[in-house]
Amino acid sequence: MDLNALNIFVTLFKTGSTLRAAAKLNRSQSFVSKILAQLKEDLGDPLFIRTASGLQPTSYAIQIAPKLQNAIEQISIALEPESFSPAKLEFISIHTSESLLVMIAKPLINKIRAETDAIVELRQWRKESNNQLIDGNVDIGIQALKERPQALYQKKLPVARPN
Repeated sequence: MDLNALNIFVTLFKTGSTLRAAAKLNRSQSFVSKILAQLKEDLGDPLFIRTASGLQPTSYAIQIAPKLQNAIEQISIALEPESFSPAKLEFISIHTSESLLVMIAKPLINKIRAETDAIVELRQWRKESNNQLIDGNVDIGIQALKERPQALYQKKLPVARPN
């Protein structure tokens, strides 16, 4: 069963109209009608009866709508990323090259201290640092990588120029 189709069903249930449901979902009315026809076939129930005042849900639709709405909300909650609060961190592990460490250690520690009281471990970049980053044993890696694994996110940092 397609989750998007179920979301369309719940929207139809709330709005009572394919036109209003389509507008709310930023879809065409024909798309919503097509999905409704497929749902009717898949579920073996007409789901809605056309009346002068709009779409009236069948008893089956009335029965499943709240359950589906709850399920969709639970899936949305499950897919939301966890919120991040640096203040809650207890430990931060940073690996970088020795030359970068000399240049950035003090400003980096000061920036981190402004956000958290976590223990900060600064270590020199080693062969195994890539894998430790991927495994989550190292929180931050600052290094010039010639070849990086696809599992690592890379962002070029601006170079501070002396005045």
